[in-house]
Amino acid sequence: MPTAVLHLPRWLRLDAAEVAAGTEPQIDGSMSVILILILVSLGVALAFLGAFVWAVRSGQYEDTETPSMRILADEDTHRAQPLTRGN
Repeated sequence: MPTAVLHLPRWLRLDAAEVAAGTEPQIDGSMSVILILILVSLGVALAFLGAFVWAVRSGQYEDTETPSMRILADEDTHRAQPLTRGN
């Protein structure tokens, strides 16, 4: 029966010599990509938060009911005038 083999990245593997010496495992350059992605995602999140705060302060959410009810209103000003002949 085959056994499952778990391949861990280098920064997760502990070397017996490193454990015996009490030193920390060395981290290679691939971790810098994670840091860049975290910083970019935080920047995007802050941009969306800033856009939301701007929208609230500028009154974008003041009246959310009137625009949806306006389509249901029966206004005479928007009706087409009947055509008459002979004018």
